[in-house]
Amino acid sequence: MLNYKEDDKKLIESERYRYYDFTEEIIKQIMSKNISKVTNEEWRILLQMLYPKNMIGSGLFQPILIFKISKSGERVDPPLEAYNSINDLKGNNCLLFKIIEYIENNSNLKIHNSWYEAKESIKGGTEGWNVQEKNGILAELRRWDVVVVIMMKRNSLNLQKIRKG
Repeated sequence: MLNYKEDDKKLIESERYRYYDFTEEIIKQIMSKNISKVTNEEWRILLQMLYPKNMIGSGLFQPILIFKISKSGERVDPPLEAYNSINDLKGNNCLLFKIIEYIENNSNLKIHNSWYEAKESIKGGTEGWNVQEKNGILAELRRWDVVVVIMMKRNSLNLQKIRKG
């Protein structure tokens, strides 16, 4: 279930759009590493895994767009879904949560603990944390025992957790 289908790839690439190939081995490599080490390309692969029949794109105002592709291979506007980031909460869910849930439900792959730590920090919001934002890219969340540094850039989330003391 963690392998792309050639028919999906051909349909999306028929109009010169990019398809991000994924296999169980590639997904295993990504999910077994610290979330802060995941590259932009790897995030796109994970998104393609979630949306294997859709085109993954980006826009001027929202960096993550999911488009339906018609049977003739053309992009269908407007996008099915649009996100500001991997951790952009919509209700009680975000792409990061969907990725973790998909892996848990469709494989026996081991997920690095940092993914769950990121999930908990997103679920917990910033209550009890001192939040500092710098240039809209870097946020430091401070609590008496932990400093979490979050760097959000186009299509990526970089999370570093540093214990005090």
